[in-house]
Amino acid sequence: MKMDKNTKILTVLEKCQVTLDIIKFLKRKGLTVPKKIRPVKKPLRSPSEEWFYSIADRFTPPLNPIEKQVFLTSPHLLTLQILKAVDLLSEVSTILYDALEKVKTNLKTDEEKAAAILAILKIFHGCLDYNYLKYDRHLEYHEYKESPVGFYWKKLKKFVLRAAKNAKISNPEDWASKKLLEIISGPRRLLITSEYSICCKSVYNQLKNLQINFNSPTKIILDKIKKYDLKLFKLIKKYSECFYCSPGKLVNDAIALKNKNPHKSLMKSKEISFKAIKEVKSKLSKKEAYEFERTIEIIEDFIACQELEGLIAYGIRPNVKNSLFDILIEAYNQLYDLLNKNINLVRPKYKKIIQNLFKSKDIDVPSKFIALRKLISEMEYAFVKEVEEFYKKEFKRWNTKII
Repeated sequence: MKMDKNTKILTVLEKCQVTLDIIKFLKRKGLTVPKKIRPVKKPLRSPSEEWFYSIADRFTPPLNPIEKQVFLTSPHLLTLQILKAVDLLSEVSTILYDALEKVKTNLKTDEEKAAAILAILKIFHGCLDYNYLKYDRHLEYHEYKESPVGFYWKKLKKFVLRAAKNAKISNPEDWASKKLLEIISGPRRLLITSEYSICCKSVYNQLKNLQINFNSPTKIILDKIKKYDLKLFKLIKKYSECFYCSPGKLVNDAIALKNKNPHKSLMKSKEISFKAIKEVKSKLSKKEAYEFERTIEIIEDFIACQELEGLIAYGIRPNVKNSLFDILIEAYNQLYDLLNKNINLVRPKYKKIIQNLFKSKDIDVPSKFIALRKLISEMEYAFVKEVEEFYKKEFKRWNTKII
């Protein structure tokens, strides 16, 4: 049967149902896919482990001068940008994960499959670096005054140290460190909404009917709820998704709050923080005290943002089945199977390097992330010409201007 001249030849991801409309939708939301995935010059370094630095900080693009100025002047805009970024990465991850699952069934040749997985990896890493890490990593850059987050952390430390010196405390550095820990021991804002309180009370009232020791570890409590009352367990999962928290946190809050006034319980838990803030303020001028409190509010925004975007990253949200990074584990496993079956997909000069990267399906998760980052940043074109052609053809769609 001859193919009609007007019949369109689909790209590898089109065959996996990633349509041009989906690409336009993601690009309108701000998706950035750079031409090349490469480490940046002079990256900032977070306190993370070396392996994480090698795949995250090293690839985090710096803020441009305008962004720096905007986020320094209006730091709440950085938290909004981070939440916007994690939301976009979540959507991209979900779409690409679905496409990755279709690679196994919708593509017939190994060359198409390899090209599709590579394309998925590049799109994901591009979004990860330029839409997400670019802003998110600043939540860890406490020691850098050139980071908006680091700027305000240093400002907070400066106020606390000034209070210590004003009071002529013998060991100002030690006193300041202790007070800082007390201040951030818990945000002062009342984060328990009335809706959350009602849900916690509902859960607690049903928990009382089960013979569960509330002093047991959270995992054991959840396991027993699942065993004795599956309906309640599903309700807890539903509530936790709606409030962007883990099932364990919701159960712990329900037990802690019981039927008490949640705001009173929360206020009591923050007494140490309140006391430390009051003590520091008493040793500052009126103007300094005002700036000190404003700085704490900014830091609290950063802390709350980090908690929320972390939950989203791990898939704690309505109608989401996977964490953002499940896609990397699945991509590694599929590539391992593909290369184990047909190493001739790789150009001869790269075979040993690729075989070393994909030496086992049972390696730990960090090693899988490192292998994929190395592949997409250093060996994007390590595969044979046919794979490369499928891969390049796919990216013509992603480089199309939005109409």
